[in-house]
Amino acid sequence: MVEFGLVMPIFLMLVVGILDYGLWFNDANSTRHGVREAARMAVVDNYAATACAPTSSAIEKSGCLIDLVEDEVAAVGGPTYVRVVAPPAWAPQQPLLVCAVVADAGVTGLLPMPNGGQIRAKARMAVEVADSSGVASGTTPGAPADINWASWCA
Repeated sequence: MVEFGLVMPIFLMLVVGILDYGLWFNDANSTRHGVREAARMAVVDNYAATACAPTSSAIEKSGCLIDLVEDEVAAVGGPTYVRVVAPPAWAPQQPLLVCAVVADAGVTGLLPMPNGGQIRAKARMAVEVADSSGVASGTTPGAPADINWASWCA
C-alpha cells in the first residue's frame, strides 16, 4: 500500500502529461494543416468541401472561409479564432493571408502549455482563379485581445 501511494501520484501525472501534450501536439498539427487546406481551397475558389456555397457577396464568402478554416482545424483543446487578410483586388498572383489561433488550455489544465496555450498557424498563398467577388478580409467575432494579430499575422 505504501509503495502504491508513493508511485501512483507520479504515474497519474505522467498519464495526464501524455494526454495533455499529446492533444496539444495533435491540435498544433491540425491547425497548420487546416489553415493551409482552407487557404488552398480559397485561392482556387473551391468551396465544395464546405456546407456553405459560394455567393456573390464578398462578406458572405469571408464568413464562409472563416467557417471553413474552423472546420478544417477541428481543434479538440479549445476554441479556434481565424483572421483572413484578402488582397485589395481578387486577381491571380495577389496574396491571400489566412491565420488561425487555437486557445488550448489542455484537457486537465494541470500542466502549463507551450506558448501560453496559443497554437498559431498562418498560410500565405497566391490567388490562382480570378473571381468577380473574391474573399473579403475578416476576423472571427469575439477573438480575445491577447491574440495580438498584428504582431505575427501580417
